[in-house]
Amino acid sequence: MVETIIADGKTIPPIIIIQGRQHMESWYSSKLEKGVRVVLSDSGYTNKEISLIFLDHIILHTNAGMDKPPKVLLMDRHGSHMDPEFTLKATAHNIHPYPFPGHLTHVFQPLDVGVFQPYKHWHKKAVQHAMRNLDLDYNVASFMRDMQEIRAETFKKGTIHSAFRKAGIWPISCKTALEKMKTYSPP
Repeated sequence: MVETIIADGKTIPPIIIIQGRQHMESWYSSKLEKGVRVVLSDSGYTNKEISLIFLDHIILHTNAGMDKPPKVLLMDRHGSHMDPEFTLKATAHNIHPYPFPGHLTHVFQPLDVGVFQPYKHWHKKAVQHAMRNLDLDYNVASFMRDMQEIRAETFKKGTIHSAFRKAGIWPISCKTALEKMKTYSPP
């Protein structure tokens, strides 16, 4: 799953990465949010091709372009994000990618700082509800069915604002960032 949040409290529909080579009709639910993108990967993880699909997704959902206001894309240091093709395409659409310092996304990335914990909580609740209703094989189709509700409970404007604030990213807080750096830097 690739989630994207914006400092103003909005989200972009997710990209769901599923391990496999063929889409299964049974995965898809009428409850699937508009704009969600489902991609397949042999490993189930992102790669160079998926990162370019992600970038196209960002461009589409943020209306990015050279004639539009610049955008900053904060992200981890995954190799696919550091690929020259990714950087050139982003720059051509007035998107400026900035990776977080290595091994510190749990400190600076707003999703890690304040969003994924509630996400896990609401996902656990969905699984528990399914089990109580004898949906004992909670699978991709079950997740797709529940995803919109999980995201609605998780990605609230206040939660997103709080995550950016805790990370010291927006509003920008050098004090918060430096305190975090001191905590996680070697003595």
